[in-house]
Amino acid sequence: MKNTRISFIDQAKGMGILLIVLGHISYIYGGVSNFATYFKISIFYVISGYLFSIQNKKIDIKKKTLSIMVPYFFWSIVYLVIEVLNASVRGFDNSRLGLYIVEIISGRGVSTLWFLPSLLIAVIAHKYALILKVPYRAIMLVTIPMLAIIASRTELIANPVEEVGVELFIYCISVVLLKGLVAYWFLELSYLVLDRLMKTRMPVFTPFLLIVGGYGVTVFLPRSSIDFNSFDFGIVPWLFFALGIVFSFGFVWALRIVNKHIHLLEFFGNNSLFVMCSHRIIPMVIGVPLKIASKVVKAPDECGWDYVFFVTITFIGTIVIETVLTLLWNKMKAFVQESGKIIFLKYL
Repeated sequence: MKNTRISFIDQAKGMGILLIVLGHISYIYGGVSNFATYFKISIFYVISGYLFSIQNKKIDIKKKTLSIMVPYFFWSIVYLVIEVLNASVRGFDNSRLGLYIVEIISGRGVSTLWFLPSLLIAVIAHKYALILKVPYRAIMLVTIPMLAIIASRTELIANPVEEVGVELFIYCISVVLLKGLVAYWFLELSYLVLDRLMKTRMPVFTPFLLIVGGYGVTVFLPRSSIDFNSFDFGIVPWLFFALGIVFSFGFVWALRIVNKHIHLLEFFGNNSLFVMCSHRIIPMVIGVPLKIASKVVKAPDECGWDYVFFVTITFIGTIVIETVLTLLWNKMKAFVQESGKIIFLKYL
């Protein structure tokens, strides 16, 4: 049986992936980046927890592993091939290629692919945490943020190793496991709370208050780059967890209420895996719009109207290219599956 699509969930995923793309285009840290960076990744973990809650089915670890790691290794190979082709033009750098191979094998991931192993770890942790009673899981949810923040400030994480070797592999594995632990925190909290919260008889404007209130907090926060990929929670690390939940819960809940079949968000939500994996790996996706925008207006050094204009042109161009590639990708998959019956394509 095919899985039934849930419109507002696809919309939430679509919004998340578009904010991720925008984050990789915008290069000056400002108000929008400060707002989105708190939840554009966490919302995917929250959605997973919500779906586990409403589906109430046993988690098939083998199936989940295939659905997550097949795309991970497929796109890792694509990235590596592109890197080798680029290296053949500019000259091979064995240390750079060695770094990529270590990152791929360890699950650290190249480009945006780091997200997939972290999600798999979260799903596995959730499956085996279900044998614990809720109070014990609640204790875990209290302690995980503390452990994560402490770990992020250790010498191993705060000063990443850049030379290929055993130390690099240990660093990569450590970061992967820590990110998986934080991903589990978002997933588990959503599993325990979100569905129940949305069924309570609270005023219909409650989720919008969460969003507006959360945004109000970010306005007064110091502008600091948050990079979950590198396990950097910013100047106020506790707010990464708090605002990640507030915004993720608020947007999923709000989209459930105002669900008007926003087709653009649904399209990108349905194809969020492809967009996540392809938009930075395939050079033309962001590269071509960036060159066009640079010819229209010089890349600004400060966050002003010219910067907004520059980013907007690049973003729209990126979305157009990504839409075309996504449609071609889906048609190619359908054709190959019908003619060649290549099983692994269904996971991509």
